[in-house]
Amino acid sequence: MNIGCVLLVKDEPILALGLKGQFERWGFEPVNLANTYQDALLHLKNHSVTLAVVGLQNNDVCLKTIMLLQEQHPHPIVFLSNLAIQSDRKRLKPFPVYRRINKPCHIPELRKAVESLLAIHLPKD
Repeated sequence: MNIGCVLLVKDEPILALGLKGQFERWGFEPVNLANTYQDALLHLKNHSVTLAVVGLQNNDVCLKTIMLLQEQHPHPIVFLSNLAIQSDRKRLKPFPVYRRINKPCHIPELRKAVESLLAIHLPKD
C-alpha cells in the first residue's frame, strides 16, 4: 500500500534512517532524505511530496526551513522541535497544516500527528 511520498529534513543521519524505516513500514514510498533546507528545496523542485517532516538541531534553521517549504510548496508538515517556544506558534501561524512534536519524538505521537494531518489510519507496528 503506497500512501504517498515523505520528505525527511533531518541533520541527524541515524535518526533520519530510523524515521525513514518507520514511514516505509507505514506504507509511504518513497521516503526521501535531506539534511539541509537547501537540499529540501532542491528536492521539491523535481518531486512532489505528501508530507514533510522537519527536525533540524538548530530551531531557528528548522523554522526557516518550514517557512520556505510552505511558501514554495504548501503541504502538511510535522515539525520536530527541541524547545517548547511560544514564538514558534506565532511564526508558524500563517501555515495551518502542521503539527509540532517535542524531541525526542515517540512513534505513537508521530503516528497521531501524521494521521491527523493526512486524515488516514496507519497500520499498527
